[in-house]
Amino acid sequence: MKKILKMFSAAVVMAAFAVVFAACDTGTQTTTPAALTSTTEYIPITPLNASVDNFADLQSAIASGGTQTITITQDISMTAQITVPIDANITLITNNSSGVSLTWNGTNDAPRHFSVQHGGTLNLGISSGTAVQNNITIAGRAPQGGGGIVMQSLGNLIAVFNMNGGEIRDINRTLAAFDGSGVSVNGGTFNMIGGTITNNSTTGVGGGVHIFNGGSFIMNGGNIANNTASSGENVNVLNGTFTHNSGTIANGIPTITSGTTSNHTAGTVFTSATPTATSSVSPITWVADSGSLPSGVTLNANTGVVTGTAASTAGTFTIRARTPVGDSVDAITVTVAATSTTPPPVSPPPPSVGAAPVTSITFASITSHAPAAAIRGPNISGYVSVPFTVIDVPSGANVRWIFQGSEVPPASTTNNGNTLNLNRTFHGGTPLAAGNHHITVIGTIGGRSFSRVIAINVR
Repeated sequence: MKKILKMFSAAVVMAAFAVVFAACDTGTQTTTPAALTSTTEYIPITPLNASVDNFADLQSAIASGGTQTITITQDISMTAQITVPIDANITLITNNSSGVSLTWNGTNDAPRHFSVQHGGTLNLGISSGTAVQNNITIAGRAPQGGGGIVMQSLGNLIAVFNMNGGEIRDINRTLAAFDGSGVSVNGGTFNMIGGTITNNSTTGVGGGVHIFNGGSFIMNGGNIANNTASSGENVNVLNGTFTHNSGTIANGIPTITSGTTSNHTAGTVFTSATPTATSSVSPITWVADSGSLPSGVTLNANTGVVTGTAASTAGTFTIRARTPVGDSVDAITVTVAATSTTPPPVSPPPPSVGAAPVTSITFASITSHAPAAAIRGPNISGYVSVPFTVIDVPSGANVRWIFQGSEVPPASTTNNGNTLNLNRTFHGGTPLAAGNHHITVIGTIGGRSFSRVIAINVR
């Protein structure tokens, strides 16, 4: 078979030479046979590392893939999405001292300016580039559609966007609640080393940067500010990670807007109020940053609510709102006081079975007694911590109370041997201890003298 092919090829070559020689011999002009005429249209291919000044050339250069640096020489009006192919590594720079702008001007609803496919890499500027080289702005967006840059990863094939400089701005998505107006990290990796993401807006979440589907955003420089969204105005993490090493994010550090000092007692169940905080980075979490949580107490990192039954050990700790940018300056203090060691008040013992205690005495018929006769009783009986009332003297009596030092019941109300009502009434008090006490009352009534000893029995 090989021998036959070789013979055929040789024959074709010899025939071609025969045609040429024949033409030379006859002096006549020959043309290529119709059967050998190509009908394929020639399509120019933009070379690698090209310089471009229009949308078609930029799209063609990026579509050619490979590893290349494309220099954009002037502003370009973008009319469709440009896709960075799988495994391509595309770097965009400019040599225009005034910078260049890639501004959306399309009438169709293309998803975004650039879509980086899984395994592909798009570099806006270069890490060691000059201010001129990195001065590229991606801007302008129809009310609907996607954002400026989106990374589309697939399995282990990660799409990467490295922002070394430039600006992503003024991309507005207002007619539908799309998430991620500036940069959408859909399972890919976004490394921000420099540049600015600003003035982008969406009615969804993540006006500046939106991380979802396991994506990763690592910020080592640059500035993100003045983006708007329903939540996470500058950065929103739905499902993924955000690591902030350096660079600035306006209002990224949260501010606590409600939540007060909370005081609790060990051994009791308590639930603190739900605090609130604001930040341009979402979500906000809550952490205890001063002191350790008492045993039995937990902090809900998502809501900031402290709940539980604290152990007997007292303690004070503070909680703060946190985002990857930093912790709130203000904090909420939670204090857990130790269980009180003061014994509860002693309740008086119940009255003994029998006659009720006598808590007052009235001298009803004192005139019937002999002058200076010593009259004993009736007595007063009472209880510790239970006040006894009064001892009354009938009208017209001139009496004096005699208290014998220790014979006075503790906490009795006296005035140098006399009652507060002078010669009429002895006001009792609240005995503090059990014991037997005696009071002698002497006086005259109706011209007759008398004395009487009254026992006060406190038990």
